Amino acid sequence: PWYISDSPKDDPDRGIKAVKSLFEAAQAGRLPREEGNRFYVLGLSPNAARIAVRYWRTGTVKDFAEKILMHFKDYKIIHGAKEPEFLCLNKILRAVAFEFKMENVPPNLAGEVIVSILDGLPYPRTLLQQCIRRIRAEQEVNRARAAILKACINRFNRRYYPEKKEVHMGLDPENMDIGYLLGRLFAVLERAQIQSAGGEGRLNTTIRDRFFGAFSTSPITVMPILLKLKNHHLAKLESGKAYFESLIGQVMDNVDAQAIPAHLTLEQQAYLAVGYYHQRQDFFKKKEVVK
Repeated sequence: PWYISDSPKDDPDRGIKAVKSLFEAAQAGRLPREEGNRFYVLGLSPNAARIAVRYWRTGTVKDFAEKILMHFKDYKIIHGAKEPEFLCLNKILRAVAFEFKMENVPPNLAGEVIVSILDGLPYPRTLLQQCIRRIRAEQEVNRARAAILKACINRFNRRYYPEKKEVHMGLDPENMDIGYLLGRLFAVLERAQIQSAGGEGRLNTTIRDRFFGAFSTSPITVMPILLKLKNHHLAKLESGKAYFESLIGQVMDNVDAQAIPAHLTLEQQAYLAVGYYHQRQDFFKKKEVVK
């Protein structure tokens, strides 16, 4: 189906059109409502010389359409103008696999994610764990990984902690989660370093390459080094120094108001990665301001 695989070569926009139609149908109230309009989903997997039934779901087309629509809403996140509007399941799974290869996706993960979509339940814990593991190993938070973490956080909180504020699509200055704040701070410090060197592509390595893994698990051990480097980078800035000082001060005020944990939980690491991604995307959107 179009929500699982990449779009076919003969019509690369087919998947995007299908999702847009689903969104427009829901907003206009045109989803099928007849109780007799049934829909069936059967999931099979090979088991030695046999075929095993992984899952079997029945319901109306309206029920399934609403669950799929919820899935796409949970995965909506700010992204570059040239990137596709929606993420298919293939891209989601490859984002948490070594070398982005489907053969490296953990066994049963695809089926568990599909069941979560069909049932409207929190995504499997394995998806969150794999995503954090790949980020730590590669020091890279791309659009797909940030969307995975945002979706996992929101689905889990929606079911078990409904009083918690949902993670937004883009930068949320009102989000006071310590992990989210630390992620924003790291993105600001990295941006200051890049600007002090003359812009993107001027550095072989940044603080992300050297410190992101340690910072995302035990930020308190890395913070003194980053703040010391920050002074060095700000001193080299020809313009925009006041902007970075103000932004760092705003984030640090909220960080200092809380006790930085010695070690971040898996959820806090997820918030950190999303906060980092949101802040970086915000810089790209406002790059004319920081030059």
